Amino acid sequence: MPACATVAMTFNRKPVSEHPFYRYLKDNDLRFAEKGANQLDIENADFAGESFINGKWHNFNFINCHFPTGYSIQQKETTHCQFNDCDFGPGSDMAILDLGRTANIDFIGCRFINGNVGYGPGKARFIACRFNNTVTKGMNDAYYFIGGDDIEVIDCAIKDFKMSPETRMYMKNCDYKGLGYGISGSLGARGEYITDYIIEDSRIRVAEIILWGGKIKSLTLRGAAVDGTFATQRCEICDSIIMENLKIGTYWIAQTGTKKKIVVKNCSFSEVNKKTTHLLTCAGGYAIDFFMDYVECTNSGGCDLTGAGPALKTKESFRLAETRNQTFTLRNCKIPILYINWLQTYNLLIENCEIGQFDLKQGRIGNIVIRNTKFDMLDLTNTLATNYDIDPTSLASGQIITTGSNFPAGGYPIK
Repeated sequence: MPACATVAMTFNRKPVSEHPFYRYLKDNDLRFAEKGANQLDIENADFAGESFINGKWHNFNFINCHFPTGYSIQQKETTHCQFNDCDFGPGSDMAILDLGRTANIDFIGCRFINGNVGYGPGKARFIACRFNNTVTKGMNDAYYFIGGDDIEVIDCAIKDFKMSPETRMYMKNCDYKGLGYGISGSLGARGEYITDYIIEDSRIRVAEIILWGGKIKSLTLRGAAVDGTFATQRCEICDSIIMENLKIGTYWIAQTGTKKKIVVKNCSFSEVNKKTTHLLTCAGGYAIDFFMDYVECTNSGGCDLTGAGPALKTKESFRLAETRNQTFTLRNCKIPILYINWLQTYNLLIENCEIGQFDLKQGRIGNIVIRNTKFDMLDLTNTLATNYDIDPTSLASGQIITTGSNFPAGGYPIK
């Protein structure tokens, strides 16, 4: 017996062709002529075995329905519709249920099993839904996905499904386990980076290559909890990275080509990345602006804000031909081991911080301003700056190593 028939029997569903509103699903003009714009309920219907091609669904509530995820449903438009307690799939990994252009679409309490669903342009919200891939076992296997222009998932559980937005994905209060290629953005029609990711208060599993190969506009992680490491390696983020209220997991935010800004606020880092041995790795010097505020770290590993690490094996090729970063700011932070080696910036500002081992080696910096900050050791080995402005309180707090630097005279012409 086909899987879709089993689902239909289990939930007492009948073929959609037997539903009194079946004609309206096939003919949008007839529906509005006879029923107007009132919401119509399609309940307990099985759409298997029927075709809906290039049609329009407007103002329908689908309740406890089953939809096959194949080429039999290829709509031109789906607007002002709700899907409540519905099942999607199973289907071929090569086929997709396409809802077409969307507006005001909600999926509430629905189940997506082994099937692809797409739409766009437009937005759809998935609330308290379950996405489950029971077939794919490895990263190189075929996978199932939700693809759309603007994807919003709230209070959902997602297992081995790929989320593939075109312009935006907003995830909140979700448990997300993606495959190797878990979520990825895409370039716009003219080659611009157009996808924004906002992930809030969600647990992310298998996260190390979740953005592998993605080309996206911006990334926001707010209140997320990561199992293991969240990495952006081989992902291009052209605009901004914002990290707020992160307390669980390690973060490897480097090699992204970020152009505008990186913000790290109200975070606590305590878990060591086994590959880097650091709590946080972030290539802050590649962005125009880097800002860190109210961040605490444990002494179980270093906090590396340039990606150069302790600088023991870093070569001159790491240095940029021209300085990109305009402002590099740390405020109100407590960091026992801080690496900002090989930093290039026009302005470095550190205020109201408590730092143990502070490595600032091999830097090429315009203005270094350190105020009301305590450190056990500040290592300026081979660092050159235009100006040093370190207040007396900070100067007296710990040892300063100046081998090969131009401290305190300054005079380096930054380029």
